[in-house]
Amino acid sequence: MNVNSPPPQSPTSGCPSCELDRSRRRCERLLVLGPLGLAIVATAVGAEPDFLAPLWLAAIAWTVLASFALVLAAGLRYGDWSAFRDDEREEDREEEMDLDTRTGGYRFLRERDERVLADRSFPGDGTDRLH
Repeated sequence: MNVNSPPPQSPTSGCPSCELDRSRRRCERLLVLGPLGLAIVATAVGAEPDFLAPLWLAAIAWTVLASFALVLAAGLRYGDWSAFRDDEREEDREEEMDLDTRTGGYRFLRERDERVLADRSFPGDGTDRLH
């Protein structure tokens, strides 16, 4: 680094609203994922199973409810209802499904593979036809 080069900065450094947004996201993550972390720690420590089962159920329920509450709060505060409205689905790619399941338009591939496997015999017995 030479004397005249500018100091390294992140693209959002110096932006107070970006720092607030970043800290808000951290708090939200902690709020949602915190109970799961506690459940993981309790499991790693070796807590009693009678305690772990309700702890895990409560942690999962908390995660679901806290996520829903944060999305609802974002909708009420900022008018961001995209989590509830974003139902645009891509059309199914029928040809990819056919290829994956080997049915429909790509059935000939499966039949060809079956024919090739049926025609093969074990090498060394003198009857192999594919060379």
